[in-house]
Amino acid sequence: MQFEITELSAIAIRTRAPLPNNINIHGTAFAGSLYSLAMLTAWAMLTHCLQQHAIEAELVAAKAEILYRKPVTGAIECQVSLDPSAVDSFIGQLERKGRARMPVEVSIGDQAAKMQAQMVATVAAV
Repeated sequence: MQFEITELSAIAIRTRAPLPNNINIHGTAFAGSLYSLAMLTAWAMLTHCLQQHAIEAELVAAKAEILYRKPVTGAIECQVSLDPSAVDSFIGQLERKGRARMPVEVSIGDQAAKMQAQMVATVAAV
């Protein structure tokens, strides 16, 4: 896939993968690559949030749905921007209860697709 993080902040991430490594028979981005990169983007964003708060937790996708709107004809680009208050709530619940859920919306390309992922973190047993 050649997935790379091109921008990363406390609450936002951008990722990229080149089209030639993720192309389908129609010359556009393979749907599986779009899904995979979107999921990696959501996972990387929340992993970064956990690391910023020095929390070791297992992070999984409990559910994810993707809506494909139009073909991606160039590099696959994904982005996530989280609401700071939602991150605070997620981290707070994880610290209090040892488990927390966080919805993450990933935008793919120029409105080409959108993923809604429900991520779940569970504090690692010591």
